[in-house]
Amino acid sequence: MCRWIAWLGQPVLIDELLFKTQHQIVDQSLHARMGAEPTNGDGFGLGWYGPGEGPGPNESVPPAWGDANRRDLAAHIESPLFLAHVCAAIGSPGQQTDCHPFRRGRWLFVHNGFIADFHTIRRDLMLAVDPGLFSHVQGSADTEVVFHLALTLGLEQDPIAQLERTVSLIEETAQRRGVTGVVQASFGLSDGTSLWAVRYATAGRAPSLFASADVDAVRRLYPDYPRFQCLSPDDRLIVSEPSFDLPGVWQEIPEATAVTVRRGGVLEQQPFRPQAVAAPRRTSRARPMPERPTGPPIPDWARWSATVAERPWTVGIEEEVMLLEPHTWSLANRIDDVLAALPPEVASHASAETHACVVELKTAAHPTVAGAGAELALLRQSLDDVLRNRLGLRAAAAGTHPLATQSDVAVSSGPRYAEIAATTRALARREPTMAQHVHVAVPDEHAGVRALEGLRSDLPVLLALSANSPYWRADDSGFASVRTPIFSMFPRVGIPRRFGAYAEYLRAVDPLLRSNAIPEPGFLWWDARLQPRLGTVEVRIMDAQSRVRDAAALAAVVHCLVRRHADAHGPGATPPEVIAENRFLAARDGMHAQLIDDRRQQRRTARDALAELLEHCEPLARELGCAAELAAATTLAADPGYARQRMHAARDGLAALPARLEDEFVSAGRAVVAA
Repeated sequence: MCRWIAWLGQPVLIDELLFKTQHQIVDQSLHARMGAEPTNGDGFGLGWYGPGEGPGPNESVPPAWGDANRRDLAAHIESPLFLAHVCAAIGSPGQQTDCHPFRRGRWLFVHNGFIADFHTIRRDLMLAVDPGLFSHVQGSADTEVVFHLALTLGLEQDPIAQLERTVSLIEETAQRRGVTGVVQASFGLSDGTSLWAVRYATAGRAPSLFASADVDAVRRLYPDYPRFQCLSPDDRLIVSEPSFDLPGVWQEIPEATAVTVRRGGVLEQQPFRPQAVAAPRRTSRARPMPERPTGPPIPDWARWSATVAERPWTVGIEEEVMLLEPHTWSLANRIDDVLAALPPEVASHASAETHACVVELKTAAHPTVAGAGAELALLRQSLDDVLRNRLGLRAAAAGTHPLATQSDVAVSSGPRYAEIAATTRALARREPTMAQHVHVAVPDEHAGVRALEGLRSDLPVLLALSANSPYWRADDSGFASVRTPIFSMFPRVGIPRRFGAYAEYLRAVDPLLRSNAIPEPGFLWWDARLQPRLGTVEVRIMDAQSRVRDAAALAAVVHCLVRRHADAHGPGATPPEVIAENRFLAARDGMHAQLIDDRRQQRRTARDALAELLEHCEPLARELGCAAELAAATTLAADPGYARQRMHAARDGLAALPARLEDEFVSAGRAVVAA
């Protein structure tokens, strides 16, 4: 059988573990002690993670002991996470396309063992592979098919649960074909952040698998062993067979067990229990099957709304609106009066915000953007009627009030805003910022994570398109969206990191709630976030729009992008440094921003990036019924809010700009209602 090793911990030179340990994997390729054959000479592969995008590969057919170049290479590669594999081919000729680790995006996958009578069931298993992945199966090895079946079933969202489903699918297929004892396996896989391993056999004894013991325990056992004293608590090895003959250094992983290794040396075990599962449907836009929860119970706040599964892809719009005194066009801190004066049918769609001079309007969920835009126009009209006729006030929408200063504002009453003021202090007492938020319902939390991660690279383009706040404290800030850096002073803001799976999202958020660092998930003010209670992905990066038609155009882009990313696994993750820089450039320069194109390793304008996004979105827009609103995004790009504000200020003076924003808020809403 094959041998493999996986490392997660401090960065190390790879040759330290491949060539310099007592019974290292190259020695195991000649003298394996726990495999079916002592010699494993049908190929060697190495996959490692470093500063580049995705894992680095090195595979070849010559045996591990016969390639001097590989030893030289390993002595110059330092990595915090890598997998290496020596192969013993079963039933197929040795070829480079069969060498492990197999790769897809950021994922690496290795396997020791076999799929019994693979030639008998190979065709059935291949037909279960998603059409979008089928062409990536290039070799003849059983492992490559197992990997692509697991990807089809949603490996990237919940690796252990989907490996259970994959093994069950193989076992069911084998049973239909009269094959017994079909799966003998230890699997190893990684996404560049965590490491997973499985030891399992359908019948008989599973291939051996070991994990290194906790570093502190090893140091106590061998205080005089220099190599162990160099280890950090973050270090963990998973191996087919031990590379040191020292008692207490290794713990055998039980059969029918899966392990998860996380940063910090954390090792978690759970039973590995394949469950019956139907073969995946073959559709042109297949989504991974819903996943069976594993591990600890999901906390109440994280339970995904059950109702949206029956009606996904609805869309809703929220916008933050400033309240104005019409005689001076200054901010009016009268949110309590406004909410009390609104009729019930409007009050149910309005709420306070942190600052008492801001009211939030929110539509219901609609099947189309057109419906949400029409309701937003009606809400604007109703608000304007109450403000104008009962309270002597006005309203406007933009990312900032162009003239306001800190002394003009007060914090809203109510427990939530008292909590915000108490925890953010001076940050809550600065000038208000106003944003537009768009909610899109997705069928489950796993689709939500896919959408959230796919959006990360798109969010700066949305920010550039929506930019509508060039003025701050009666001065031109030089930014297209000065709201963005002002709001970024708050905690828990910006574009969220990559999570990879909903379980990882929970691990990031739940400690904040359990420790009472934040009272509820709404205190996550990221540019995009999951809303499990509503069953939505909420995109929050956009400036509030002065005109309803512009708000609808942005909602259409978001609607299409969420659907696009939720439906399919996207390309490899853009480095967070690139995303952060693009966010800054978009806030500063709007549609003139020269954004970094990570794929092409060059700069391009936000206009070009938007044009590419809209091209991808057009087929989805027709399906979602928002083609007209999506087309309006091109019009907005040619006449963005920040440019209109500067034009009006240059023509009429900055003091007249709030009145102009109020006019756009009312007239644009009336035009949509009339239409």
